Amino acid sequence: MRLRRTPLLTGRVWGNRVSPYPHYNLPRHMSSLSIDQTGPTSVARRHPASWQPRRRATLIIAILGMLGLMLLPFLAKDYGLIIYSDGIGYYAYLPATFIERDLTFETMKRLYFEGAFPFQPYPSTGIYLNKYPIGVAVMLLPFFLAAHAISALVGAPLTGWAPIYQVAAGLGGLSYMVLGVALLGELLARHFSERVVVATLVCIVFGTNLYHYGTFDPTMSHAYSFFLITALLLATPWWYERPTIARSALLGLVAGLIVLTRNLNVLFLVTIPLYGLRSRADVTARLRFFQSNVLPLATMGSVAALLLLPQLAYWRFATGSWLVYSYQGESFNFAQPRLLEVLFSVQKGLFFWSPLLLLAVAGFWGLRRFAPAYLASVLVALPLHAYLVASWHSWQFGWSYGHRAFTDAMAFFALGLAAFLAALRGRRARAAGICCAMLVALSIFQMFQYWQKIVPPQDTTWEIYRSIFLRLW
Repeated sequence: MRLRRTPLLTGRVWGNRVSPYPHYNLPRHMSSLSIDQTGPTSVARRHPASWQPRRRATLIIAILGMLGLMLLPFLAKDYGLIIYSDGIGYYAYLPATFIERDLTFETMKRLYFEGAFPFQPYPSTGIYLNKYPIGVAVMLLPFFLAAHAISALVGAPLTGWAPIYQVAAGLGGLSYMVLGVALLGELLARHFSERVVVATLVCIVFGTNLYHYGTFDPTMSHAYSFFLITALLLATPWWYERPTIARSALLGLVAGLIVLTRNLNVLFLVTIPLYGLRSRADVTARLRFFQSNVLPLATMGSVAALLLLPQLAYWRFATGSWLVYSYQGESFNFAQPRLLEVLFSVQKGLFFWSPLLLLAVAGFWGLRRFAPAYLASVLVALPLHAYLVASWHSWQFGWSYGHRAFTDAMAFFALGLAAFLAALRGRRARAAGICCAMLVALSIFQMFQYWQKIVPPQDTTWEIYRSIFLRLW
């Protein structure tokens, strides 16, 4: 059956609103078809809108959660802390607000930090300024309150930093990673077959540093941002399909949390206006759609803005200004981005430490066939993100396994990887499967080396890498 494409953004009407939800010119009950190009003709293969391969993917997610649960006690025993490094800054709002009741952080410094303190006094006020945004603390609030209640019941110290709080924070990061993987499976299943979905989930979780930031470093912002950006990719077409006030509020909630968790991730919000755009006609139709849906757009923006108010209020309290650049003494060098080092170097190169993602990049062009509505977002958001990362004064982003700045955007890479795998047949598919399995195994091994402090946390050289390659201890 040969399918004729119709211009996007013009084929659906919901009440008096035009919806730009991109589909082929098919009956509504067949709107979830995925298109497989197997030769000179296009063959339509039906996938239900609800995710069919639930059993296998649910098993992957359950195993992922159990592995993480087993790892947390190991970390608490052998390393003593789950909340450390940047995680201290993201988490510190919770004990400062609910236990110490002191957002100057003076009490925290006096009680728990005898040596170096992670925050610096703001020059004009003298108040310690926490440079990290509050989004992670907001998302960890249920886990913190549960740990606080359990501590009160069993008579444990109500400090906010005791082991039960550490484990609760670790469970929070693990939970958001697992939820993100579940949402990613749902997203992929709308465009790809069961086999491709399962293979992509395994590769993205274990063939990159995603698993590391959901387990070993669960209080860094990356597992939370991964969950939120995946939710954004899944919720955007859902909103365009029927832009009700409730759906607008939910998408505004996701957008606000994305900015609140990691401010620079605001650029990924281009997904909302760019979704489904493939031609000038699409742009014109999109503008008409926005004009006819002012109230839903206003709702979305209002909810996102309300979420940012606590951050603005904290900045006002600490600095006297509503808007402030909190990373004092740290800056971008936009004239000299270190793109080659960020992408390919042995120090922290994205593709050096996660070579599977090269297959994802190769598959981006295949999105034209399998998930065309996301192509514009991928081609705009990822290059912009890479440029910002490469322009940061500390382009390695400090101690990390792989380049952690890209962990947030793994859902974008998953779409490309799935498109790459879905396009292969026969011997090429088998060869790609073997290649992916080997790269996943290498990633897991090197992640274990990092946990055992064999792989340096930064400034790895070729000499160091050759000396530790495949070394167990």
